[in-house]
Amino acid sequence: MEEWAEIYAKKGDRILPKWKKLIQKAEESYTIAGKDTHIRYLPSGGVIITGKPPVITAPHPWSIGSLDEEDKVLVREGLVAGRRPWVSEEYRVGDKNKDGLVVGLQLKPKSEGYSYVAVGVNIAASTSSLAEIDPDEKDTWEQLRLQGIEELPKGFGSGGVLADGDGWAWYPLVRLEWEEERVSNRFQIVRHSLGHFVTKGDNNQARHFFPPL
Repeated sequence: MEEWAEIYAKKGDRILPKWKKLIQKAEESYTIAGKDTHIRYLPSGGVIITGKPPVITAPHPWSIGSLDEEDKVLVREGLVAGRRPWVSEEYRVGDKNKDGLVVGLQLKPKSEGYSYVAVGVNIAASTSSLAEIDPDEKDTWEQLRLQGIEELPKGFGSGGVLADGDGWAWYPLVRLEWEEERVSNRFQIVRHSLGHFVTKGDNNQARHFFPPL
């Protein structure tokens, strides 16, 4: 196939042969372009392809996958006060097990209705003298965990959440809708890592806050 430069007409050249070579070159030079793609051929043989600018998506914390046969889901790693919550007594979110597989979060399916994937903080189980989980990642499964809960915690949406009777302050990350013990829909509530602090509320009810980080 001739190059574009070889088709250039020079003074004295016959027009019809040059025109036929130009048509042949155009027919031999083609590219299958997708939607929103534009192509420009240059005489030097170069091609410029432009289209919609690429969409750059950064994976956000706490996004979840699909249930497996054991009713477990993979949860993307997120932090609470700079720490990774535990998904079991042995592993934190994002850890790999002895087989090299990322550890999933165990859920309890429902025949219908809603449940939530939530992070929980229990300062009653902390050895810190402050109202916080243990510093320097010395926290345990009894202080900081990721878990499925059945309903929204008291206070959610009105300024901090209240701890339950066992001392756990739960903050929902994902809402799951169930049909026939399968997840039919999910809504991502939180897309960022979280901080944690506690304030003394009315009637001595401490409120836990989880600001975005």
